[in-house]
Amino acid sequence: MRDDALVWGQAGLIADSFWVSSDHAGTIDPDRPNSVSAQRILPREIREPAPLALSLAELGSLDEIRVAWIRPPEPELTESMKSLEHLLREMLPPDVTRWLDIVVPSARTDATVAPLPGQWLQLRIVAEDRSAPDVTDAGWDLDLDVPLHSALIAVGILAGTFERLPWGAESAAEHYEFRTFSRLVLGALEASVEADRFITQTIPQSSAGSFYPTRFLELESEAAHRLLAEALTYILEADSATLSYNDPEPSRFQPPPSLTRFQHLLAFFRFLGFGLLLLLGLKAEPEAVVHSKYDFDDLGYNVDKPTPAIDWGVKIPDFDALDAEAAEEARKDLTALDRQLRRDPPMPPSRVWRSLVRLVTSINDGGAEPDGWDPPEHQDRKPVLAAAMVQPSAASLVTSDTPELAEARNAGIANAAIDEARRRRNIPLVALDDATGVVVTAQRLASEGNERDSIRLDEQLSTLSAPQGAGARSLLDQIGSRVIGAAIRARLDTERWTEWATGPSERDPLDWSQAERKFRKRTLIGIAVCAVIALIWAAVAYFARNVLPAWLTAPVGFIAVGALAVVFLLWSLYAFFRAYSAFLERGRRRLEVRRRWLERAQVAMREHARLRIARVMTTKWLDILAAIYPPSETTVRSVDRTMPATAPKGMAAALPIYSEREITKWLINEAAEVGWRMRALERVASNAMEASAADAVKKLVEDDGLRGGPLADLWERRVDLWTAHAGELRVEVSGDVARRFLEAEDKLVRILTPTSRAASPVTFGEFGAEPWPEANPDDLASWDERRDFTLRDGLARGGSGSARIGDDVCAVAFRMQLRRSTAVTRSAPVPVPVTETDGDDDGIF
Repeated sequence: MRDDALVWGQAGLIADSFWVSSDHAGTIDPDRPNSVSAQRILPREIREPAPLALSLAELGSLDEIRVAWIRPPEPELTESMKSLEHLLREMLPPDVTRWLDIVVPSARTDATVAPLPGQWLQLRIVAEDRSAPDVTDAGWDLDLDVPLHSALIAVGILAGTFERLPWGAESAAEHYEFRTFSRLVLGALEASVEADRFITQTIPQSSAGSFYPTRFLELESEAAHRLLAEALTYILEADSATLSYNDPEPSRFQPPPSLTRFQHLLAFFRFLGFGLLLLLGLKAEPEAVVHSKYDFDDLGYNVDKPTPAIDWGVKIPDFDALDAEAAEEARKDLTALDRQLRRDPPMPPSRVWRSLVRLVTSINDGGAEPDGWDPPEHQDRKPVLAAAMVQPSAASLVTSDTPELAEARNAGIANAAIDEARRRRNIPLVALDDATGVVVTAQRLASEGNERDSIRLDEQLSTLSAPQGAGARSLLDQIGSRVIGAAIRARLDTERWTEWATGPSERDPLDWSQAERKFRKRTLIGIAVCAVIALIWAAVAYFARNVLPAWLTAPVGFIAVGALAVVFLLWSLYAFFRAYSAFLERGRRRLEVRRRWLERAQVAMREHARLRIARVMTTKWLDILAAIYPPSETTVRSVDRTMPATAPKGMAAALPIYSEREITKWLINEAAEVGWRMRALERVASNAMEASAADAVKKLVEDDGLRGGPLADLWERRVDLWTAHAGELRVEVSGDVARRFLEAEDKLVRILTPTSRAASPVTFGEFGAEPWPEANPDDLASWDERRDFTLRDGLARGGSGSARIGDDVCAVAFRMQLRRSTAVTRSAPVPVPVTETDGDDDGIF
């Protein structure tokens, strides 16, 4: 019997149950209850024998326990069961346990009467299926599993479990006989396999255009890439380009001073005193002429806030000291800004993530679109993209010294991010065009700064490396690569421009001390030459006075030499004034360049702080969206169905008949309604946060992505959450599809057993009604109509719910006919020994 049960269990026809061999029933040691081993049979699964007591203890709370003793009628077996019965009654609670004694005749003519075993309800299998020999269920064959089939129905574990046993209320003091019939419609496993294949293989590769071609159009080739590019532009420009690096515009120098000739002369005359004093050896010490490193107001310049000029004569500013002070203050400003941004980083608005989620789901499943995204229809159908053009590529380990690249989802995204970081952007410094040469110093400084910045940028970019990959092809891959590349470029710009804003400047090519020495040397030499000329003129005027014209007197010559000396002195002073102006121009422009680098570093630092958060959150969103309907290479195996070859004629099993087109339509309607990706994400988030779908998604898009938050929690559990949801979805879809198998009585079923009927499909209605043929006079005379028990249930809507059908069952129909045995003399049941408690036991029991 147990060997036959193993075969039926492998076929999925027996519910979860424990089976004990009667060979060990008489050798039980009451002091060693775990010596009794039982084999657990589950649908399509056979467990290894294990201690019965331990197996029962692991089950936990049960609604009802059914113990069935299936045996031949020989009376000597009653004594051998007492030890096992005693052990079981010690282990099992009496109020939820039913005891069934099922007697199996050894032959059709066997009339042996088995004694009643006490509190067991004895049911003897009648050695016939039906009384009329002309019906399909007629005949008794010892080679068929009639006893097992009848016992499984009596216990209520054939193809599931019965919620109740109506015949279990009969008296244990009576002998009963019974016969059983069953009709099983299997195929729920086929529905589960089809649902599994559809969820794991079809949906991940499809789009709304695949399932609803009259409403949606799946674009291909150029049209698909154009739509992808438009979607990429839309999401990168959403909310002021939150996911892009908004590198600063070129920094322009202040316009040159605009002085009138009169102002220029005033400045020169103001400088004359300084030059003349310098000739006399009264050298002015360098001194900062402004109290700020950036603010000065001299010769018409006005950088940032105007600062009143200090009117104390011409002084030489110490631009080296001012530059060092400016570098220190820039370092402090950038350090304070960095601390502020780390303490309170600029967060991307939640609208960006809501738009991202809706965009990448709707562009594939045709669901609700984000605000502002409304691509034009193609041929009166809404355009969508195939899943392969939207979903990210498979994750892989990226080995790189760059932290942003090492955290990329795969090598393709990392390489595309490097290309994005290398993309040419705005030049840093721009000087005003001026044909007169007034801003030549600014132009030279801008050119030098841009050249130095370009060289340093090339050095930074040369350090970026990642394993070779296929590149970013899908929409999510390109979004991820753009954000990572933008974050890298923002960081490199921040580091480079911080270096220029806080590092030492190049030495000024104009040495003021050298200019002073050159001025004094030139002027003194000129004056000396004029003095020599005056001496020569004095000699000539004295010794050649008779030769010279009358008007060329000595005073006239001295006046001419003096005029020459004055002109030379003025020229030298003006040249020195021009050198002084150039010195001021170079020094002030040098401070201005540092100011421009500081401004750019501050902008880049803010951008990097924002993109650092955006990069982390984008990577998490990519992983989460990739976990929803991920592509699977696992092969879904078809059902390997094998029915017991010795099934009795009182049992028939069948499979529903359906076409490939029908089941595909059912699967689409049940599992792939428009918006299936967004709906799946909502359910996964809802399960993760134990909240409604709307509240869960709202929490996700508003989260900052830090550890411990909803987004990070969902990201860490994404695989397990999706696996759980996919399992729930598979059960829902397979159940709905299995119900559609039999949604109408005229659905055809193919009979599996008995094999003699396999060639003739019948309708579901006819098949389910077979266990209830009209009773003939023989039946009415032999069986009690009051004990004619029927049970019919299934997955179709309106099922009775009286049976917990098995995983492979779509519908069941059972009939059990019961009658009192009239061929035996009733005897009193064997009493079960009861141990009375005394006073000493009251404190224990």
